[in-house]
Amino acid sequence: MKRRLIRWGVPLLVVALLIAVATIVLTHWMNGGSDGTVHMGTPVAQKQTVNTLPTEPVSVTSSYYTTTLPGGFTVRRQADVTSSGPTLAQFSANTRSETDQQIGITIGRLPSDGLAGVADYHLRTSDTATYAAFTPAGLPAGALAFRTTQGPAAITIFWPHDALYAELSFSTEGQAASNALLTTYSQVLANWAWK
Repeated sequence: MKRRLIRWGVPLLVVALLIAVATIVLTHWMNGGSDGTVHMGTPVAQKQTVNTLPTEPVSVTSSYYTTTLPGGFTVRRQADVTSSGPTLAQFSANTRSETDQQIGITIGRLPSDGLAGVADYHLRTSDTATYAAFTPAGLPAGALAFRTTQGPAAITIFWPHDALYAELSFSTEGQAASNALLTTYSQVLANWAWK
């Protein structure tokens, strides 16, 4: 009996330890950070333009909206996406310094439970230590706005429209103050038209 225990028990113990170590390593690897870009759907049209006159306003047209950015912004990505996923269009622009101000616009299908079903909206309503709801001047009817309460200044607007919603984010990693972001927000929304 003792011989059988040694003959089968020790290898089984070694195998169990190897499985446990492999599970721990795999779990650690899967929970680690990831570098790269997440792409959703298939881009239909993507244009990149360089604003050669940084003081001129930049006109933006997508399948879902039109607007005009203040002078000094350069379009970095503009794509209408065709897929059955929630994202329909993505847009990003920033100022020449690439750290002063950034604008990100996402158009998506409004989930059946409304904005509560949008992950970015849920984050801002649940993380009250980082985000606070506020009502800036010119906020469209039905839209909700949040700003950061700590760290670099950022403003995010969630705006439902029929079966769609727009998420407009204005942020900075540099010296732009919250007031500068509010000025940019006001100019973008003053020129906004849903299609």
